[in-house]
Amino acid sequence: MDTSKLVVGQDVLLFGIGFMDGKVVSVSPSIDVQSDAGFLQFDNNGKETDHSRYVRCGIVLDGPCPSLLPWEIVATTPEEIAAQRRAHDLFNLDALISNVLGQLEAGKVEFAKSQARCALQVVNAMRHRPTGS
Repeated sequence: MDTSKLVVGQDVLLFGIGFMDGKVVSVSPSIDVQSDAGFLQFDNNGKETDHSRYVRCGIVLDGPCPSLLPWEIVATTPEEIAAQRRAHDLFNLDALISNVLGQLEAGKVEFAKSQARCALQVVNAMRHRPTGS
């Protein structure tokens, strides 16, 4: 991810445990992002720093490394953010449809119906999401 052109106030999309929106609050000496998870720091490659991850996980800095993976900046423009979210939605939709087919083949019709409803929710969310967000 090219983070060299980030500016204060820019929206970014983070990926870690799912997606999370963030806003750049500083670009020097580290990339600092405010998000729903709090204040996160990233290196110039867009990866959350160990220090930031330790603080986020509430671990003493000289303690064991947290098992949670660091957050990563995965999109920096409205077009990239929309493309990342759409790809994620399509991946989820593919998994849901595969699950529905498998459940139908196994004779689990009621479970398949509930998964089909989830697939429809993903489709509706994709349909109603503005293309630039």
